[in-house]
Amino acid sequence: MSLISNNSGNILKLCLTAGFAIYLLVAPLHAQPTAPSFSYDNQLDLNNAAFEDISRLPVTRDVAEKIFQRIQFSGPFSSVFQLRDIEGIGQELFLSLKPMIRIEPFAPISERESRLAQLYFRLDRWGGDEGTNQALIDSWIERSLDPVNVNQLRYDELLNLQGVSPVDAAAIVTYRNRVGDITSLRDLRAAPYLSWFGYRNTRNFVTFEQSAPRKQFHGSLLFRMSNTPFQTEEADVTDAGAINRPNIGANDYPDVYTRLIGSYGPDIKVGVSYWHALGEPVLHNDLGFMQVPKSKFYVGLENQRLGPVDMRKLYVGNYSLAFGQGIIMEN
Repeated sequence: MSLISNNSGNILKLCLTAGFAIYLLVAPLHAQPTAPSFSYDNQLDLNNAAFEDISRLPVTRDVAEKIFQRIQFSGPFSSVFQLRDIEGIGQELFLSLKPMIRIEPFAPISERESRLAQLYFRLDRWGGDEGTNQALIDSWIERSLDPVNVNQLRYDELLNLQGVSPVDAAAIVTYRNRVGDITSLRDLRAAPYLSWFGYRNTRNFVTFEQSAPRKQFHGSLLFRMSNTPFQTEEADVTDAGAINRPNIGANDYPDVYTRLIGSYGPDIKVGVSYWHALGEPVLHNDLGFMQVPKSKFYVGLENQRLGPVDMRKLYVGNYSLAFGQGIIMEN
């Protein structure tokens, strides 16, 4: 019995040893890759760094935001010692940061390029907001790429910006009426009753500079095609025959959606969209000399002064309207 017991103990020890050895070999294969920390041999180019890179320095998020805003709104650093001017960076922290960073000349990009780079990170979040209409997202993209002076935006225009609540919009208008023009992000942040969330979202769409309107066309084109049926009932999903048999009708046309929106300068807006459902025939409008697929369109003119009349918006076409964020009227 003792021999069997000893053999069992040896076998158990052998199994545990082998298992531990296998774990040591396999564990590195499953380890998640981590970004290398900054050091003297891997210094951060501070002037050209993204906020995500700056936040990887051994500083608090608040200090990282102050460094990033210093570069964005006050110009690039010319010396590493200018870090001492940032609130929250004492001598001890400065000495620990100094070997990790280097000061290179700022590589300038246009304001439009900068906004495009930031826009990609916001699109998923905008599209995921509950109650958001595609028309609102389109307007946010246009506004982000062609920002308007915050002092020229009315209450209703501020309210239609992504993530700006009625309280936030009213706070900006009230502060502007009380102190005059808002000239910087610091001024905007000082508005009483403007929440941090409202401030952070407003700054994505506005500028503080007085500039002449630019007559440039820009827009976006979306094209989507699918031949997969959309089932909303559980019985349809489980009915294999409904999926495999041909669509009802005399064609197998796919589902197609095309949308073009654009603007020329700050006041002229255009949009065209076309859609037909899976398996349905293509419907046309007869213009006499040609036939064109039936579609929706609009042409708009905004913010025009016609003598004593202040015309805010004039739109002609066959279109859908989206009011606010979550209150939608389709026509």
